[in-house]
Amino acid sequence: MADDMLRLELERVEEEWVGNPTPIVCARFADLLRRSGRVDEALDVAGEGLKQWKDNASISVVLGKTCLDAGMIRKAREILEDVRKKQPQNLVVLKSLAEACFRMEDWDCCDDLLDEYLFENPSDEEANEMQDKARAMKKSAAAAAGFREGPETGVEDGKSSAGESGSVERPAEGGDDRDSAGDGVDDRYPDTERMKKVLDSQGYLPAGDERKEDPGEEENGGSVEEEEEEEVDSVKFLDFFTDEEKKELGLEDYESDENG
Repeated sequence: MADDMLRLELERVEEEWVGNPTPIVCARFADLLRRSGRVDEALDVAGEGLKQWKDNASISVVLGKTCLDAGMIRKAREILEDVRKKQPQNLVVLKSLAEACFRMEDWDCCDDLLDEYLFENPSDEEANEMQDKARAMKKSAAAAAGFREGPETGVEDGKSSAGESGSVERPAEGGDDRDSAGDGVDDRYPDTERMKKVLDSQGYLPAGDERKEDPGEEENGGSVEEEEEEEVDSVKFLDFFTDEEKKELGLEDYESDENG
């Protein structure tokens, strides 16, 4: 029944177009041809009409919608955007332009246009469904972009604060003779306060550390080192140990051995 009515209407308007062409008849005839699936004929009629009535918005809207049906999406968007500049509140233009943006995957533009359209015509189920899809696609695109950029974890190019390989660096085995307490005393010597003083007086540093040189040592011709030796000689080595520690470590006074 609907197809018959469309066919009869098309025949009637075609007669008007042939007998008395006007901008209104042109737009009506081109739109009926489009709805009937005769897209090429609709493009010809709308194009012919714009040659005669260049600035007619109704014919331009029909031409834009026909371009959409023909798959000429970019051309349709250009035509519809021009009409929108002149008629920003035209609901037909808003919806058709939103469809063009949707098919071009311009989700933000589509969403904004449908916001305007649905404010005036909120009961349009087709427009509501299109907006829901556009918003879902926009959200999906944002998630995909975030995945490509990576989470903000402070990791850059596979590196982390623990090192370039992302693992915690550990000292090489045998590379440090310091004890577990971290006080810098070599574990080959007794861990006593006196031993620490002795080692410090001898200028000893644990394995792996470098002896720090006094910047003035070279200039003074070694005077700093000589002063340290004199200071050490003024104190007997064994004076740093108790009798029990001497006995435990087997330490004896060299002078006493020589005198004995």
